Amino acid sequence: MNLKIFFPQKNVIVYTFASPRTGDKRYAEIFNSEMKNYTQRIYINGDLVPETPFTTNGPDSYKHVDKKVQLQNHDLNVLAKHRIRNIINTINDYNK
Repeated sequence: MNLKIFFPQKNVIVYTFASPRTGDKRYAEIFNSEMKNYTQRIYINGDLVPETPFTTNGPDSYKHVDKKVQLQNHDLNVLAKHRIRNIINTINDYNK
């Protein structure tokens, strides 16, 4: 987000792969307002890491930023879903 703010002439795009929640509700709102069409959060359904930290402190405690891209891969066990190689392979399978 800092790159986009300090270098507005640059086309900054953010891709994250199976990342955890990174901030609270206010952080997500600010990030989304600055980066609204420039972010994709990619993960495979069932990966536990994107579910952390758990939101046990209320609905506003931790939030993901937009825009999620949920991939489906039911052939992988829960640990394999977080490996970047498997995420890339799943993306490639979608593009076949």
